[in-house]
Amino acid sequence: HAPVGSALIWCGWTVTPVDILFGKEHDLSDPGVQKDSADKCANADACIWAPDCSTLSRARDRRLSAPGGGPPVLRNAEFVKGLPTLSGTDLTKVKRANAFVGFTFISAQQGARQGIGDVIENPARSWFWEFPGAKQPQSEDSWQSLRYDACAWAGPRCKAQPLQTNMDEMQEVAAPY
Repeated sequence: HAPVGSALIWCGWTVTPVDILFGKEHDLSDPGVQKDSADKCANADACIWAPDCSTLSRARDRRLSAPGGGPPVLRNAEFVKGLPTLSGTDLTKVKRANAFVGFTFISAQQGARQGIGDVIENPARSWFWEFPGAKQPQSEDSWQSLRYDACAWAGPRCKAQPLQTNMDEMQEVAAPY
């Protein structure tokens, strides 16, 4: 689960996680899964969006001294939606991630217009926050940007994690910066 989803489970909320790790029926780049998730969110009190950041991570920009330099760079400031040189598995992964990211922004804004609480999270330096849709919630009065400290890979190290949300209750998790 994403950190916020896990925290809600610990607090006794009913949470319906959707994650590709659970199987193809949870692939939010698939239009059918998107429709099912949108229908569920329309009947929820809140929806939390935390797209997988594996193709969005800027950690890939830090090349390693090991042979090959580590995982390939997939995006940059000019090509936030993927380098034009991508092919094969890398291109497939980036396209799937882009579909999920686009769905996230559209769904969160639709939900907010219907009075549903929404939280969008991703690591602070993720390319996710550079997508055009990431700026839209910030421009609406009902939305706020918060930062909190998330655990990194379930370990004791804190990781700055921004939240975009229309829920005042989320201020309780905000970390002072």
